[in-house]
Amino acid sequence: MTAKAIALCGMGKNEEALIYFDRALAFNPVNACIWYNKAIALRNLGRYKEADECITMADYQTGKRS
Repeated sequence: MTAKAIALCGMGKNEEALIYFDRALAFNPVNACIWYNKAIALRNLGRYKEADECITMADYQTGKRS
């Protein structure tokens, strides 16, 4: 699911990619890579606050808690 989401994001299909990132996170919510990639899709859509929240979640998963 993550590979498909990343591919969609690369094609500019960020809204569709978010569906797959969310599905992947439902199965593996502690995967920081998925959170970071979801943040990229959100930033591409101008949804900066949500993207920052995803970055925070990714940092939390990797132990980079602020």
